Amino acid sequence: MAGVLSALSITLLVGCVPEAPGGADDTVGPETPGPEARYSVQLRWLPPETDAEGQPLGDLEGFRVYYAPDSRLLMEEGGALAVGLEAEGVVTGLSAGTWQFAVTAIDTAGNESAASESVQVEVGAP
Repeated sequence: MAGVLSALSITLLVGCVPEAPGGADDTVGPETPGPEARYSVQLRWLPPETDAEGQPLGDLEGFRVYYAPDSRLLMEEGGALAVGLEAEGVVTGLSAGTWQFAVTAIDTAGNESAASESVQVEVGAP
């Protein structure tokens, strides 16, 4: 499945959203979040339709979102979030700063594709 995501692109659906003290679903007040605040980033991407050989992709099991403050750490030391077949994911609990995100596809045999191009998001920026 290597290379299946070569045409996949990540589109930022929502920048960063400050999380309320009780969790991401609580209402956030009008005050400016402090530096210790946590943020959520929602990503959406276009799922691949064909494999690396151009054949229809029939064994897609899901996607995995990788995130880290540095793109060099995405796959080795960053966080990962399995999101199933939905072509979107929400990463929660992020601190303010620059974060990198990339997506891979997983087939039914458990093979993981190469990562998409990474997307940089400035979390907590005014």
